[in-house]
Amino acid sequence: MKKLFTILTVVILTTTISFAQSGTVAIGVGSNLANEAWQDYHLIPTVGYFVSDAIMVGTGFSMGSSSEEEVDISSLTKTSSEGSSFEMSPFLRFYLSEAFYASVGIAIGSGSTESTSTSSVSAGDWNKSETSSSTFGLNAGVGYSLMWNDRICIEPSFGIATGSGSGTSNSSSATGGVLSTNPAADYDEPTTFGMAIGLGIHIRLGGDE
Repeated sequence: MKKLFTILTVVILTTTISFAQSGTVAIGVGSNLANEAWQDYHLIPTVGYFVSDAIMVGTGFSMGSSSEEEVDISSLTKTSSEGSSFEMSPFLRFYLSEAFYASVGIAIGSGSTESTSTSSVSAGDWNKSETSSSTFGLNAGVGYSLMWNDRICIEPSFGIATGSGSGTSNSSSATGGVLSTNPAADYDEPTTFGMAIGLGIHIRLGGDE
């Protein structure tokens, strides 16, 4: 049994280091195709670095902001809202061959929204609500690097992902010049677990010859 394990280890290591990638930087974008509606589909910039011929460390990152304003004619109120979000997803890849790899990673995110409604009938009347949240997730899977040429590769992947989080919300209002503030309330984000089907494209720069 020990001899068999030793032979398998040597075969894996020989296969893994039979190609030179150490020092290569991989810059690209990735996306999650599982359970994503077309309007929610987005690309996530990623950057990775081969610390050895078989191991890449890297991260994906995304940030965004939104601003919206609308008028409700029936209630004569104007509502404005602003939001921001940020997510970072460090990962580690281990290449079992020149193309096939296994990966593990985490996802850390945060977001906040603020909404304010003002009355067009009663000057000085308004309602304001604020929320902030943070999330954390784990993911693991396998993928394949399909080389388009010496530098560009397309990478389909499949795995599992889980996530959870928490947040805080509070609100305040003014009616007839009287200010009212509700205490902050904590809440839990839904816990998720499911498939992670991804597709990415990378450009590899530098590296050992």
